[in-house]
Amino acid sequence: MEKLPEDKEKSHIRETVVKKSLNRKVVLIHLAELVVAAVIFGAVSCFTFVGIKPLIENKTAEIEKESRIETTVETTLQETKPIETQPVKEESDSHIKILELSNQLEKSMVQVISTTKNTDWFDTDYEKEGSMSGIILDITQKDVIILTSYAPIKQANQLKVTFNDSDEKVNATLLSTNKIRNLATLKVNYQDLSKTIRSKIEKVTYESSSKSLYKGNPVLALGSPNGLVGSLNIGYLSLIEKKVQEVDHIDTVVYTDFSVKDTSFLFNLEGNLIAIYGSAKDFAVSIESLKDEIHALEKNLGIGYLGIYGKDITFELAKTHDLPYGIYITQVVEKGVAYKSGLQKGDIIAKIDNKTVLTMQDLWDYLLSKDQKETCKLSVKRSSVIGYQTIDLNIELGKR
Repeated sequence: MEKLPEDKEKSHIRETVVKKSLNRKVVLIHLAELVVAAVIFGAVSCFTFVGIKPLIENKTAEIEKESRIETTVETTLQETKPIETQPVKEESDSHIKILELSNQLEKSMVQVISTTKNTDWFDTDYEKEGSMSGIILDITQKDVIILTSYAPIKQANQLKVTFNDSDEKVNATLLSTNKIRNLATLKVNYQDLSKTIRSKIEKVTYESSSKSLYKGNPVLALGSPNGLVGSLNIGYLSLIEKKVQEVDHIDTVVYTDFSVKDTSFLFNLEGNLIAIYGSAKDFAVSIESLKDEIHALEKNLGIGYLGIYGKDITFELAKTHDLPYGIYITQVVEKGVAYKSGLQKGDIIAKIDNKTVLTMQDLWDYLLSKDQKETCKLSVKRSSVIGYQTIDLNIELGKR
């Protein structure tokens, strides 16, 4: 069958895309949308900037402040840098001063060597040697007088002394003793000293008043503060205690911020001897309290010994407790002179040799004028059920 022309055309169909014509109204709408979007974006940006501006300004201010602080700190450090080095220099100067003072004071220090002869269980004789520190009290053309501890030398058969910066041993003899203070004096013949030793030794200087003693004052301890002869300790006065009861005396004592193991001598930074560690090791007795006894030891003079601890009865005490005036005995030394004579704790010494005594200083002044084995008459007030009764006692004084 024959195809129609119409069918022939279908076999060659071509597709053509016709572009749609733009509508003006649609274009205007799109432009309007863009404008609105731009306005909205601008408004949002504006408000955002306004909101964060204070934060930015604060942060900037903080950064600037930190920068200024760093600059100030750096500048301050640079400015104060020379000041930081000043304490180091002062400490160095102080250290040098102490070393110089220590070397100077060593001229007054000595080492005492004691030799004691003993016999062991097998009847074999042997010698025991000990050493301790001492200090030069006086130098004359005849003798050198030395103050040292009593206990280590009381049984010595021989005594020798070595002086500053010398190994030469020189013979010494016992001059005087004070058992209460555990002190003794030795005597060395000046002519036994070499010219070298003579040129290197000096006598000590005292600080006779405790009015110059204050807490916090720097001090040097020479002698045996560490337990070894020739050792040195440096520190400060931590406490000054006055009116401390001692046998027949009232003391002023000082404490330091360091411990002392053996007899030592305490100096201030002026080089004056201010106190001595004698029988007690936890405190030192002031030179003001010891000066009378040191003088007696140096001159080999006696001091009377009674053997009591006492306190002054002041007007307030007498009025408050209805006590008679005098010296109130707080303690009697066991087996001492007063103990053996019948004095008791609580007794009140009113008179000595018919002279009124009101204070411990009155008693001390009296004892300074007496020696051992001298007799004194005490008038004592003793409490009883009918009040205070007067008792008279004759007492032979002992040796201090």
